[in-house]
Amino acid sequence: MMPLITNIVKSDSSTLDVAVYSGPGAYRQGVEYLTMFLEKNGYTYRGIDENDILNGVLNNVKVLLIPGGWAGEEDEYGNKGYGSMSQEAINAIKEYVKKGGSYFGICAGAYFATKNVVWEKQPSNGYLGIFDGYAIGPIEEIAPWPLSQWTNVSVEPTLNLEFTKTLTLYWGGPYFNSTTTNYTVLERYSVNNKPATILFKYYEGNVILTGLHHEWPNYANNTLTNQNNEILNWIIGYLVNNSSIKGQPTGLNNTLLIAGSITTIGVIIVAITLVKKRR
Repeated sequence: MMPLITNIVKSDSSTLDVAVYSGPGAYRQGVEYLTMFLEKNGYTYRGIDENDILNGVLNNVKVLLIPGGWAGEEDEYGNKGYGSMSQEAINAIKEYVKKGGSYFGICAGAYFATKNVVWEKQPSNGYLGIFDGYAIGPIEEIAPWPLSQWTNVSVEPTLNLEFTKTLTLYWGGPYFNSTTTNYTVLERYSVNNKPATILFKYYEGNVILTGLHHEWPNYANNTLTNQNNEILNWIIGYLVNNSSIKGQPTGLNNTLLIAGSITTIGVIIVAITLVKKRR
C-alpha cells in the first residue's frame, strides 16, 4: 500500500483545497507528481484513503482527486484497485459530490466515476456512477494498453488559454460519451476528435474527468511543460472555486462537538429551571 501524503501547505483555513486519494489503486508516481504540482501552486492538500473517507474527511475538502492507477477491484498482478473500496465509502463519495463537493478523476479515476465502462472492447459496470455515460478505452490509435505515448490534444475556448493545442501524456485513458448527461468538452484527442476531458454537474457538485496525464513533469521543453501546468491549474482552480464545501467538524471531533452542544443545552435548561424556582 502506498504511504499517505499528509503534507498540508498554506493551512490558514479549516477547509483544504484538495484531498488526493493515495490508497489501494493509486499510481505512486502520479500521486507524487500531483502533490508536487499542488504544493508548487499553493493549494492546501493532504493524502487520504478509504478510512479517512469513512471518518468524514471530505466534509473539510473542496476537491476530491482520484488519480491514475487501476479502477477495478484488482489489476492483472492481484493488486487492489479503486473498485475494492467498500460500498459505504463509495456512497460517501457520491453523497459528497451530490451536496456540492468537487470531483476530479484522472484516467483510472475517470473510469471509476463512470456508470458504464468499455475496457479493451469489453463492457462492464463502473463503480461510482456519477457520470451517466460511457468511458471507453484504451484508445489504440494512440497506444494499446499497457503502453504510453505522447499525444496531441485540442484545448477548447472554454479554458480561455493562449493556446489551442498541446502535447500531453496518454496512458490507457478513456474518451467519453453520454446521451443522458449534459457535459462540456474541455479537451479533445486530435487523433479522433473524441472528448478527452469533460466537465459536468452531479446534482450540486462539479465534476471533471480526463483521460490525460497533465501532471506528468517530464516534457520535451518548457513550452509544453507550462502548457500542461496551465491546463491542470485551470481544472483544479475551477473545481476549488466552484465547490460548495465550507468545512465542518468530522469524526471524533464532530462527536465531541455534538456532546458539548448537548451538555451546553442541558446547562441552560438547568439554569432556567433554577431561575424559575427562585421566582
